[in-house]
Amino acid sequence: MSYQLWPVVMQGGECSVPDIILHGVWRQMIQENKAPNFVFYGGYVDSPERFAEFMQLPGNQPVLVVDVESQKIVFLAWLNGVQEGCANGHFCALGPFKRGAFNAVIDYWKSWGSIRVLIGITPETNERALRLVQIMGMRIVGTIPKFCFIAPVNQAVGGVISYLEF
Repeated sequence: MSYQLWPVVMQGGECSVPDIILHGVWRQMIQENKAPNFVFYGGYVDSPERFAEFMQLPGNQPVLVVDVESQKIVFLAWLNGVQEGCANGHFCALGPFKRGAFNAVIDYWKSWGSIRVLIGITPETNERALRLVQIMGMRIVGTIPKFCFIAPVNQAVGGVISYLEF
């Protein structure tokens, strides 16, 4: 399978990916029951407009992955908290997980030459995401109690810490 990456970049006040595309990604996450309970569980991102705004924030470095054959967006990933060669990595498969899409993102980030380690924090109640964390080859190192606040259910749960070393 072949994938094309669409980095979401702001240049001169314009976004490289139109808001209408980002709104569609949000709607797909809602249809697949991935948002807001599992992705963006903190409560701030709660609409297509807020999702587009969040993706365009200067501290976020999102990328969409398109399956060239089907011409569909199949994966969303973004980095934030980038410093000293480490970054917080966030991932969301759109439709069934495609390892090749994940690998394309990792290869893209590796090509920057500035990231050594990706760090992930996953709510311990999100079993589906925790399975993906392991499939993606991230190493789980432990859980911080009550670290993740799940706004839709008003509950703090443990945050499972994982990492991927480049």
